[in-house]
Amino acid sequence: MFDATAKHVKENLPKIKAIIMNDKVTLFFLPSAKLRKMVSDPSNLMFKDMPDRHKLALLTGEGIFIQKKMVWKWINGELDSKNAFILANGEIRVFDDNYKLITGEE
Repeated sequence: MFDATAKHVKENLPKIKAIIMNDKVTLFFLPSAKLRKMVSDPSNLMFKDMPDRHKLALLTGEGIFIQKKMVWKWINGELDSKNAFILANGEIRVFDDNYKLITGEE
């Protein structure tokens, strides 16, 4: 699970914050293979009520645009547990730069 106190986050927090505060930056989420496998498993109740279009977006393994406000809530431990779990099982990157901002899997 994501840990905002983890060394890689602490060291990069000023850069992460600057990116999130920049109005010209767009972020996207890349789900991990592990997350895609969980979403595809019909017996996994965590994703039972997730809309099909959201499941499909995760299953394709392609980037999904994500609100910076959501990322900031995640970093600060204020995001609901379901979305926090999802973000902890993938990467958040900067669109058009492909810079890996945060990975929940480290």
